[in-house]
Amino acid sequence: MSIFRALLSVVLFVLLAGCASTGAYKRAAVSSFDSGSRQTDRFIIKSADIELDVKEPTTAAEKVKEMVVQASGYIGNIRDYNQEDISMTVKVPERQLELFVDQVSSLGNVTSKSFHSEDVTEEIIDIEAKIANLSALRKKFRALLNKATEVSDILKIEKELSRIQTELDSIEGRRKALKNQVVFSKVDIALNQETIYGPLGYLGKGFIWVIGKLFVIK
Repeated sequence: MSIFRALLSVVLFVLLAGCASTGAYKRAAVSSFDSGSRQTDRFIIKSADIELDVKEPTTAAEKVKEMVVQASGYIGNIRDYNQEDISMTVKVPERQLELFVDQVSSLGNVTSKSFHSEDVTEEIIDIEAKIANLSALRKKFRALLNKATEVSDILKIEKELSRIQTELDSIEGRRKALKNQVVFSKVDIALNQETIYGPLGYLGKGFIWVIGKLFVIK
């Protein structure tokens, strides 16, 4: 059999085997995930957003950093707007998410707070199946490379191996990123400078309140 036919046979074999194994892999995974006692096997990305008014954003930001360390998390980035408003993106272990957000809430007056979740179980299952298929394909091509004698055949096989490796690296990178997002929850925090009214400011605020009550009591 020529190297070209061998290459074609390998690709067709792995593709057909891959389709069958992917289907079986999914059925087995979904079957176990559907069980009420196996909910923890699902891959859920959780995140939160919180915005609050604080007296001193810089001081509040330092306290948030301490909370992140205590939660065994890490800081993503910090944006400082003239020390009046500070926004932060942090990562904390998923199991600490709600407690961490509650702690941040105690730093000031919360103006908005929300939690989000995304189920990426199916995507991770697909990625695992693709990795298995590509790994099998790489193994087949490596076996062919050991048998090849013609320079042209060797170059073709090495080119295909390089393509497979590049695709594997990309897919494995995606898997690693997804699993990291599952383990560590992202929290976007906005620390806004609390508005401090002067005497006339409070008078104006009270006047607006009175006018509002003339139209709506409750």
